[in-house]
Amino acid sequence: TASFYKLIAYIKINLNLPDSASAYFNKAITIQKSLKENESLLSTYNDLIYVYQVNSDIANAIATWKKYIITAKELKDPSSIAIAYFNLGDLFFDKWNIPLALDNYYNALKIREEIKDNNGVATLYNV
Repeated sequence: TASFYKLIAYIKINLNLPDSASAYFNKAITIQKSLKENESLLSTYNDLIYVYQVNSDIANAIATWKKYIITAKELKDPSSIAIAYFNLGDLFFDKWNIPLALDNYYNALKIREEIKDNNGVATLYNV
């Protein structure tokens, strides 16, 4: 099952084997997609993004955040979508791609305003 692969991935992270961890997270993702377990899929994407970011694999982190957004949109989960846009903004900002960072921060801000998440809005104004 997907949770078995995720457990192995966590062990691989603790053993400092990021490539192996990402392979197991990807196996979990394949199962979750086939079973349409979209809520679990968001969690696994998040875990995989963590591995990519810790290992400075920004291109894969960005690609996975984009998949995360697609899944969150299918779930109609605006809070998760806003979180993803905010984190994408941070990644682009870290790469000094200011226009893309601002686009993603703006997308996050717009969603936070629509769902009346005042704390989220305040956080974005402090970026």
